Amino acid sequence: MKFKYIFFFLSFSLLITGCSVDNTHGPDSAPPVQPHDPVPEPGLVISSLRPNLQWQCEDPDGDPIRYAVYFSDDQPFDTDNDFITLSQNGTNINVPNSLDRSTTYYWRVIAMDNNGANTMSDIWTFVTPDAQQNQPPSAPSNPSPQQGATDVPLNPTLRWESVDPEGDN
Repeated sequence: MKFKYIFFFLSFSLLITGCSVDNTHGPDSAPPVQPHDPVPEPGLVISSLRPNLQWQCEDPDGDPIRYAVYFSDDQPFDTDNDFITLSQNGTNINVPNSLDRSTTYYWRVIAMDNNGANTMSDIWTFVTPDAQQNQPPSAPSNPSPQQGATDVPLNPTLRWESVDPEGDN
């Protein structure tokens, strides 16, 4: 079964640092710039199954910006089955559910100012990691008998410690 997540993320209080807010722009207000600089970078294989999605966006008029974030494991985005979450965290959102391994996910951001002007980002992608790869055990440590030990029997019992990260025997 395909998982479809659509997050509607509203940020009512984001003000661009260094810009004054002038609410007299009216209907001739310029739209926000296209959201850019996504994290994770497009096409990247990520290590987490619960990534934090981030982007940058500015409004040339200094208007507050709110965001709609669409997220899915296929395209096109299905706006008929919206899962809506409200947040005021600015230009990032944590994926609230653990994602499937070895899956390409697609996401897009729509930036909207308080005058109704909006701009849509490109569609960005990332890939979740494969099933955990078998890792080698740790290097042997704590040998017995110790290096340089004296008075060791002719047939000693050799011991050491090592840990396998997956718990394999």
